[in-house]
Amino acid sequence: MLSPAQNVRLRRYRVALGLAVTLAGFHLANALLFEPTARRYERAVRQLGELGLGSQPGGSGRVLPPRLYRLMAENSRRAAEVAELGATGGLATALLETSTRLMTECGVEVMATDPGNVVQSPRVAQVHVELKARARYAQLVTFLDRLSGSGKLIEVDRLNLVSDTPEQVEAQLSLTQYVFKTGPEAR
Repeated sequence: MLSPAQNVRLRRYRVALGLAVTLAGFHLANALLFEPTARRYERAVRQLGELGLGSQPGGSGRVLPPRLYRLMAENSRRAAEVAELGATGGLATALLETSTRLMTECGVEVMATDPGNVVQSPRVAQVHVELKARARYAQLVTFLDRLSGSGKLIEVDRLNLVSDTPEQVEAQLSLTQYVFKTGPEAR
């Protein structure tokens, strides 16, 4: 129990004490919630600048949506590494490995693969490959669904389907993967 003198003092400073507790609560929320988010945002803006996509003087000043930014960041590499892998066939090989692995997991029979060329531009590399496969239509659709959810920026440029039997289709696919370049040499 509080003495009557302490009770009077407590009532006198009740508003100040309430404000101090509220201020401490806001400070704690800021330290636990908002500061980490601000640091992630600053890091993302810095990485966008490396990709050449940050807001620039005279530009629109708009920042990419977080999911699109994450997808672009996951599909980017240092410009020197992209140039080396593109010249040695490493990018095409990686795309072929990813697509044939997904095809095999979906029950699609891979009949032929052809690593295409790699088109280099200052900020992005386009990796082209050709695939020929045989499967049931549902297996092919499952493969395309898994390919779209793979986290890689892969475009299906061409898809030709020929029905061998009522149950089987033969597919010819042309795929392009986009790999963004980062670093000062990408500008």
